[in-house]
Amino acid sequence: MIALLLEVLVYHLLPLLVTALVSGCGYLLIRVSWGKSAGKAFCWELELPRILFAAYLACLLLLIWEPGGPPFSGVFALNSRMLDYIQGTYIIGPWIAAMWVGYALLFLPLGFLLPCLFGRVHGRNILPWTMAAVLFLELVQPALGRSFDIDDLICGLTGALLGFLLFRGLRVLRELLGRRRASLPLKSEE
Repeated sequence: MIALLLEVLVYHLLPLLVTALVSGCGYLLIRVSWGKSAGKAFCWELELPRILFAAYLACLLLLIWEPGGPPFSGVFALNSRMLDYIQGTYIIGPWIAAMWVGYALLFLPLGFLLPCLFGRVHGRNILPWTMAAVLFLELVQPALGRSFDIDDLICGLTGALLGFLLFRGLRVLRELLGRRRASLPLKSEE
């Protein structure tokens, strides 16, 4: 178990952290230099979600579009083990369950960051936005020697929607705390 955790840390997590750091810093340098040349002030509140999104996209592309074989040798798996499992005709092992959960968690930041960055993304249209993003990533995979998989599509969409629900929940919590703070008397009023 410890060997597996070390393998995941060294071979998977460390390259992702380096990728996120390099892409986030690169984006930050570009935005700061562009802002100075355009005479615009740098605002962390606006730029932090953009930096996180740039780092997330770089990591996502590293994970999903890593070549798996010769170009255009991938397959389209139109059968769904997940639907077979729900119907009771397929038994999943811990590896497949971990892959499903991991793939859903991989798209959780997408659902969280999209409404942070784009005001047009909200509860009524989050499904088409996330579906388009996940479907695009899945459709490009066969060109890189990987495979298109319906289960990945379902898990990615589920993760993105969970990320959006997390975003909405935190926004509601922030509003509730803001109302509570506004209703408390100030120390100067006491």
